[in-house]
Amino acid sequence: MKKALIVILALSVCFVFAACDDNSADSSESTSNDTITQEQTDGTESSTDTGIVYGTGDTWEVDGLFSITINSATPTDERNEFYDGEEPAEVVLIDYTYKNIGWESDIMDFYVSLDSTAKLMDSEGNMLQTYPVGSLTKYSQETPVGGICNSEEAVGLKVAGGPLKIIFELYNDEGDPYKGTFIIEY
Repeated sequence: MKKALIVILALSVCFVFAACDDNSADSSESTSNDTITQEQTDGTESSTDTGIVYGTGDTWEVDGLFSITINSATPTDERNEFYDGEEPAEVVLIDYTYKNIGWESDIMDFYVSLDSTAKLMDSEGNMLQTYPVGSLTKYSQETPVGGICNSEEAVGLKVAGGPLKIIFELYNDEGDPYKGTFIIEY
C-alpha cells in the first residue's frame, strides 16, 4: 500500500510540473482578454481529443473505459472563514458523475477529482482551484469497474460570472492521456 501511495504521489508531482509547463506555453500565445467560446456538441461522441467541447448535462465517454458528466453548476454565497488563500470573487458548486466502464490500473481504481485530475479556468482564462466549503456531501471515491460515483466540489473563481472551463486530464498506467473539455454555463 505504501509503494502504491509513493507511486501515486510521484506521478502527481510529474503531472503538476507538466501542467505548469503547458500553462506557461499557452499564456505566451494568448492575451488576458481572450474569452472562452463553446462549440456545440450533442454529448454522445467518444474521444480523447480536446477539440470536442461538452456542456452541462453532456457526457464525455471514452469507449470501453469511462464516462464523465457535469450534472450542474450552482453559485453559492457560502464562504469558509478559515480559508487562507485569496478570497474568490465567486464560488460555484460543481456536481458531476463518473462511471468506470472498464478502466483497470495497477495503481488505483478509477478516480476523478476537480482538484487533482482537472484544470479549471474562469471566463478570462485565470487558473482556478477548488474551494473548501462545508456544505459538500458527495465526495470522489476510487471506483472499480462497473462502479458509478456522484461527487461535488466547489471552485473559487477570480472573476465572477461564467462560463467555467474544466479540462479533465486522465492518464492510464502507460502514461497515455485522455483529455475532455467542458464549458459550463451557470
